[in-house]
Amino acid sequence: MPQMMIYWLDYLFSPPFEKQDISVLENIYANLPQGTDDNDPERQANAHLYHQSIRRKLFFEGADEELKSSDLPTWLDFLPYEKFQRFLQVIRNREDRHNELRDDLTLAISKSERIYNEVIGRENLCLRSTSSAKAATKGFFSFPASDFKVLVKDIGFQEEFLEYAPNALYYRYVGPGFNVQRPIELEITIDLFEVLCRIKDGYIPATSEIRTFFLNLEMFKRRISAKRPDRIFLTDDDATLFEIKRDPSSNLIMTKVGG
Repeated sequence: MPQMMIYWLDYLFSPPFEKQDISVLENIYANLPQGTDDNDPERQANAHLYHQSIRRKLFFEGADEELKSSDLPTWLDFLPYEKFQRFLQVIRNREDRHNELRDDLTLAISKSERIYNEVIGRENLCLRSTSSAKAATKGFFSFPASDFKVLVKDIGFQEEFLEYAPNALYYRYVGPGFNVQRPIELEITIDLFEVLCRIKDGYIPATSEIRTFFLNLEMFKRRISAKRPDRIFLTDDDATLFEIKRDPSSNLIMTKVGG
């Protein structure tokens, strides 16, 4: 391996940097393909091995500041999650400041139910009243976003003795009838968090993703739907919404949303 290459490796990896593997990388690097026409199987295999080894080394040993200054990826860029930093920020702060994440998750779940009005979907958790695709008119049970909160659980005093970080957020119902012993809450791991954030931004998940990540979400929605909804929204074209709610005299009133 050229001397410049060894310097580059020393520069990019965090101290203390053990050099036992430098000779291995040197041998692999010296036997890479010599051009696009080099079809030698051993050298092609070396190219894959070298690439995998450098990726692993950058992930576990990379010096973030040096990597950034060299316009190279840090360990965060190797993760398959675009929203990991936001997830981690809430985990570290142990709170959802100004309820911003709560409102975004409310909108994401509402959109997963196929309600596309962003104002209504953000201010209210909207759940389909039926899963039938043949219904001409869609109905949504609605619960105010203020009936929910995002929280991070801890393990109590044991954190004083264990190196520990929560691996999930919880979207919890705290509205009328809240039961502290048996709370209705959705456990949101990083995988579900990523999917929900993408749905909020307009992504439509594939059937396989729904099966993989949405089992807990489905159970959560069923428990919430068992409660008395604050209001109901109806639509027959996904664009025009009508709201049905009770007035102080318990009369049902239907109004067109936005007009």
